Amino acid sequence: MIRLSRALLTLSVLVIAGCTPGSVDEAEQVATVSGPMTPFPDGLGDDSCAYAANLECDDLRFGGTGMCEAGTDATDCEALAAGGTNSCSRRFDGVCDEPSIGMGICASGTDTADCAPMAARRNRTNVCVSALNGICEERAFGGNGICAPRTDTIDCLGRTTVLGMRDYYSGYDDRVRVDSGELPWRAIGILGLRVGRSCTATLVAPDTVLTAAHCLVAEDRTVVREGAFLAGITRDGPSAVARISDIYVNPEFLEDRGRPGPGRGDGRDWAFVRLTQPIGDTQGYLPVLALLPDQQRLIEQRQGYAISQAGYSWDTGEDISAHLDCTVDTFFETGSLRHNCDITLGDSGSPLLADLGGGSYAVIGVSSSLAQLPGDPASSQFAVDAGAFADQLNAFIAGRLR
Repeated sequence: MIRLSRALLTLSVLVIAGCTPGSVDEAEQVATVSGPMTPFPDGLGDDSCAYAANLECDDLRFGGTGMCEAGTDATDCEALAAGGTNSCSRRFDGVCDEPSIGMGICASGTDTADCAPMAARRNRTNVCVSALNGICEERAFGGNGICAPRTDTIDCLGRTTVLGMRDYYSGYDDRVRVDSGELPWRAIGILGLRVGRSCTATLVAPDTVLTAAHCLVAEDRTVVREGAFLAGITRDGPSAVARISDIYVNPEFLEDRGRPGPGRGDGRDWAFVRLTQPIGDTQGYLPVLALLPDQQRLIEQRQGYAISQAGYSWDTGEDISAHLDCTVDTFFETGSLRHNCDITLGDSGSPLLADLGGGSYAVIGVSSSLAQLPGDPASSQFAVDAGAFADQLNAFIAGRLR
């Protein structure tokens, strides 16, 4: 899930509800927090933060992310406030189960033994406005203090990460900031859903965005149909917003006949969303390119199009990041592909882009998943090959597929 600012989170909720504030500032004025107001001992406070009770500590006093005001995220921070525990039900299993650095099953600070190798990155983000610029700007590390504590992780702790750490299995983070006001990045945005889930999506027609099917399918296999798409997001807010009007999720994905075997991805994981407004006319949109077999082989041999990926990662908040010049090593006949672009939570549904030259880009795939395969400490990243859905997308845009 993408960690949006309180104001932007509220703006997306209001748009979904059919209300469009005039600005992010106006959204901030009507923002409210929710959660039980039960007092906790030892100065922990209560759970009044919008991000409370999500397992991740957000109170800076206890080593949290800083997304919550002091004293408003008691439940999530209780273990860290006590100095850390091993109270997680999966403790001592050799796998870190805490949020952001592990499987996200247990609360922050409750699986300290298993999480020891990656503890330095616990509850840290890259949401500082100057993060990913190669300069550490947290004061605790000798920086100039432009970045708040725990918000400039890559620049202060380095791009090399602990193998096996959730979402950073590759061992090295190549992501950089890109300009959300310029194409192709301007056509990429956040698809926020009423249920609180969010993914990356891409404008591929004036009123149509492309994303991953799993972003829109609830645990009971029903399709989530209420939401909004926010494009061209900056610290001042999105440059364009539109509500969801129609959704088409690949029926084969909904049938849930079982996932393909490990190491092959899932070529069924795609979906289309029609918007209430043709914001692509002003925002711009990207073509979708179904690669021919000869083109696929050239890319596998590093001789074809240069490939990049961009999305709204969980740890960069409302700032888009990209891995430029990453590679695709295998195209599978099942409609998926394996790549080495650095993706994490929030990047689901993000595009893999082929540089066509002259400033033009085309979508060749949709980020789907990452998996740690048996015997391999690094992860494998998978996307859906555009050839798996190009015909259906054209039919959906033309109104022939519902």
